[in-house]
Amino acid sequence: MDRSIGVRLALVALSFFLLATPVREAVAQELSVGVVDKAQVANASKAWKVFKKQLDGDVKRWQNKVRNSEAELAKEGKALLSSKDSLSPSAVRDKQLTLQKRQQKLSEELGKAKRALDQRVLKAEQALNKAINDAASAVGRKRGLTLVLNAAMVVHSDKTFDLTKEVAAQLNKDLKQLPKN
Repeated sequence: MDRSIGVRLALVALSFFLLATPVREAVAQELSVGVVDKAQVANASKAWKVFKKQLDGDVKRWQNKVRNSEAELAKEGKALLSSKDSLSPSAVRDKQLTLQKRQQKLSEELGKAKRALDQRVLKAEQALNKAINDAASAVGRKRGLTLVLNAAMVVHSDKTFDLTKEVAAQLNKDLKQLPKN
């Protein structure tokens, strides 16, 4: 027997076997599906918008503080340079060390603030993602759906499967605010 015919017969036998098992019954059941654009839902989230506004305000305040501290250090550095001739070498060295320590402390504070900010954003994103999943599940259950998929994972779907607006409404109803810290 020709090898390609043998492979075809094996495939036919395998497909017959699969269709004769519970797989056929599962496929035969009606599969009701919904699709959610999680990115759109996140952007429509009132809690996320409030969080971002607070975050932007905190970032601007911190940037202003850093700019002011840097300007102050620069001013003191210029003053040190201009008074260099009137000070002893040890006094100049002491003032330089003091300025360097303050610059290092500012740099450490900046790194610490950045890490705290990153942690805060991560925590809020995780809470938002969980809330979106919960809202999508609630809408899916309410509609009696078997499966709800993230639109980012779907290549094509009919618009009738789109649950994005319903999920966004459910999210805004359920999620009043995101963690502040």
